[in-house]
Amino acid sequence: MSAEPPMIIDYVAQAILSEVDEAPRRHLDISAGWGHLIRRLKQDRPNWESEACDFELMPELGDIPGKTANLNEDDLPYKDNTFDLITCTEAFEHIENYHHAISEIQRILKPGGVFFVSVPNMLSLRSRWIFFSRGLFLFYDALPTAQDMGKDAWMRHISPITFFHLALSLLDNGFEDVKHYPGKLQKFSAAFYWLAAPISKWATASAKNRRDRKGRSITPMCDELAAQHHSWNVMTSRTLIVSARKQRDVAS
Repeated sequence: MSAEPPMIIDYVAQAILSEVDEAPRRHLDISAGWGHLIRRLKQDRPNWESEACDFELMPELGDIPGKTANLNEDDLPYKDNTFDLITCTEAFEHIENYHHAISEIQRILKPGGVFFVSVPNMLSLRSRWIFFSRGLFLFYDALPTAQDMGKDAWMRHISPITFFHLALSLLDNGFEDVKHYPGKLQKFSAAFYWLAAPISKWATASAKNRRDRKGRSITPMCDELAAQHHSWNVMTSRTLIVSARKQRDVAS
């Protein structure tokens, strides 16, 4: 029997394990669902203390401790500077105000602690082509209203998020060292990357030159983050996986 293909959590776990060492950590998984990511990390980091947080705690969490919160509007039910590592996979696209969630995550993360987040990648070449042809990004198609879906309305993808705007929100909320990682490779996107990337780089450079001429320059760091929209990971991955570190000198 062939091995099952990697899931999103496998790519997220790979990114986490490449950045965070084996030292004991207190870890919170937000939007933990059935606890798949926690269990996956436990395979390699058995000494981490992991907890779950979600709008509803699933029975499948078993003995994993957890608390409930609404990411849109609630303060997360934890004290300031509590966790060394916080993860949040495939949640921000479902909520109206991911900026509030990032602010709360920054508050409960220890200075120097790391946050990993994943969202559907609306900037892959496949998604960009779908937007060009249909006017809607991949994973963000036409949707029924909340009234139509009733209690299942939370499942809708209502907040398309680009790498740059996610990074900007992280920086605005006291994070630094924003990085992205490879997700599942899209064959269509990879096939056309070498054709599309030079065009994207040229367009990005042209936009920077226009800003500079009009006296609307942005910092080199923000220019670089914008330029990452034509990077391999962003243009070819199905999932956008990003990490950032809470600044050590930022008080919550």
